[in-house]
Amino acid sequence: MKLILLLALAVLMPPTYAGRTRPRLPLIRELVRKTPWQNIAAGGAAAGTVIVASKVGNGVESGLQTMACKNPDTFAECITPLRLPFQVAFYILIGSGVVLIVRLCLRRNK
Repeated sequence: MKLILLLALAVLMPPTYAGRTRPRLPLIRELVRKTPWQNIAAGGAAAGTVIVASKVGNGVESGLQTMACKNPDTFAECITPLRLPFQVAFYILIGSGVVLIVRLCLRRNK
């Protein structure tokens, strides 16, 4: 299992490792001996999560494009709740920045 997971991830590995060119097969053997299988499985799970998120995002994008072409009013109603979390996060970021700047100015004035 460990070797299969490493071989699947080795395809994505660059041909250079630690600044020197090495053949892939000895490098894979070295990684098989040194890397715990949990780390390899976690890397595969992370890659799978990214791939699934990309596929879901592409589906949502095509659905929103279809809705925008066929019914612009419904599209406007649909997109407003999707913007809300980003707006809230932006306002929180700006507010915390202002608070930090004010606190910094008050400390310097003391």
